[in-house]
Amino acid sequence: MSERFIQIYFFFRKRRLLFYLFLLTLLAAILFFSIQIKVREDISGFSGSINKSGKLEYVVSHFRFTDKLIIRLSLADSSSKADPERLILYAKELVDSLHHHFDSTYIRGIIGDVKDSSMNTMLDLFYDHLPLYLDENDYRNMDSLLSPASINSALEQDYKRLISPAGFALKKIIMRDPVGLTYHAMNKLKSIQAEDNFDIVDGYLLSKDRKNLLLFITPANPSSETKRNEKLLQGLDEFLAKISVASKPEIRGQYFGAIAFAVGNAHQVKKDILITLIIALFLIFLLIGWYFQSVKIPLLSFLPALFGGGLALAILYLIKGTVSAISLGIGSVILGLIVDYALYIITLFKKKGDMVVVLREMTLTIFLCSLTTAGAFLCLIFLRSSVLHDLGWFAALSVAGAAFFALVILPQFLNQHDLRIGKGNRNFIDPIAVFAFDKNKVFIILLIIAMITSIAFLSRVGFEGNMMSLNFVPDKLKTMEKDLDQITGASLKSVYLVSNGKDIDWALKTQEEMYSDVENLSGSGVIRGVSGCEKLLLSDSLQKVRIQRWYNFWTKQRIALLEADVKKAATNLHFRENAFDPFIKHLSKPYTVLNPGEIKML
Repeated sequence: MSERFIQIYFFFRKRRLLFYLFLLTLLAAILFFSIQIKVREDISGFSGSINKSGKLEYVVSHFRFTDKLIIRLSLADSSSKADPERLILYAKELVDSLHHHFDSTYIRGIIGDVKDSSMNTMLDLFYDHLPLYLDENDYRNMDSLLSPASINSALEQDYKRLISPAGFALKKIIMRDPVGLTYHAMNKLKSIQAEDNFDIVDGYLLSKDRKNLLLFITPANPSSETKRNEKLLQGLDEFLAKISVASKPEIRGQYFGAIAFAVGNAHQVKKDILITLIIALFLIFLLIGWYFQSVKIPLLSFLPALFGGGLALAILYLIKGTVSAISLGIGSVILGLIVDYALYIITLFKKKGDMVVVLREMTLTIFLCSLTTAGAFLCLIFLRSSVLHDLGWFAALSVAGAAFFALVILPQFLNQHDLRIGKGNRNFIDPIAVFAFDKNKVFIILLIIAMITSIAFLSRVGFEGNMMSLNFVPDKLKTMEKDLDQITGASLKSVYLVSNGKDIDWALKTQEEMYSDVENLSGSGVIRGVSGCEKLLLSDSLQKVRIQRWYNFWTKQRIALLEADVKKAATNLHFRENAFDPFIKHLSKPYTVLNPGEIKML
């Protein structure tokens, strides 16, 4: 093997122009491809999937339910009097500013202002599909709800509401459902609310003490798109600062969410990589320069590292197109390994004075060293973590590229003048380098004692069980998390259950099958709260069962009896006798399952 590299050495040594042309072409190609690679800055890829089928990755990438950004507007002084009108005023101003400055490429939607039209649309949907949202508990309560006394009481309340200032808005609701059946169906909306510490006031979500208002931003970009999300957060910081100044500063604005974590981590990753590389390069340059008493030698020592890193990025661009910034930061630890290859060549050349002898003695050593090191890093590709995959490929390719540079290119830059570098200089490193550790009994005994001591403490080694500790959390996000937890319990860890199937009906059936287990966990105290769509979105089969249950309940005799009771109570309260005929007809109308448009609305 060494003879091949000796032949390459002499080939380029005699053809300097060809060598420099080859080197420049190679460097130009590496530079062209490496600068085009896209660096991923999110930390989410560090934790791998335990799902071999890849379904978890699909769910995370296609259903970004954790990417929502929570904005909290609150009174700066928690002891001050509640002022919901002022919170709502500033919330409107903030929403208008966000819509004005950011288009759909930044913000997909803002949830917080519940429009009356949305509520009316939802009410109509429940009314038109009333049987779907009544379960056995509702039917058990139906008999008492439909007793003459209950009907009379319900219509009395309806009458009072109609003659009140809000009567005009409530007329439609009351006339088509005087006994409140739709109300029981609408209660199913509570299933999507895990917390009961909030109310809707004038269309906005406020805490019960009216001192906190929440808005929810759905970003158009996933949390991994930190550059675009950073611009969004900068704009949000600016708007919240204006609100604080305008309110002198009685109103405080904060935000919390996955994209804020991702942007914070991206900043920290960049900073850590830069600091790590600067410290490593400085210390290595200082040590090598001091040892050899030369500036040229440490510069030459870094060339294989730069070449190997550039080659790795170029190949990764051609293979994948992206690389994790975290893997690049961790990959800096191999800098010391790569520098060694150049030092092997330079040190032996200084001692032997003949490059042929150097290549003959060092080729196999460097080849095996790079092979075992690259092989060790390539073992990371068998782990289920995209960051560790990138680290494995980047480190392996860097090591291979550095070995190629040390054996093929570096020898062309060394000459007889380099034999005099550092000659005659001795320091404390030289005695250590020539010391025969393998023949020193005291050292061997101490090494054995240290090994036995280490084995004794082996069982005490623990592993980090909280993957969230990998995240860098800025101080303002820590504060927001603490404040948000006081009103929502948001810091409790959420578990998302996602059911899948060949179509939506199949997925809904799977959801219905597992819901009973979830309810059991909630009842036993294992789960604090459950929020989901299992009571709103039903499979076709369950919808048909509930429609049939409705028909079985509302027999002709029961409808006739209810009609008589309603008309009697209506007459006593001075309603028109046929005022509630639409309601009676609605009980026996033909019902159908939800269509795709209605499912999308829900």
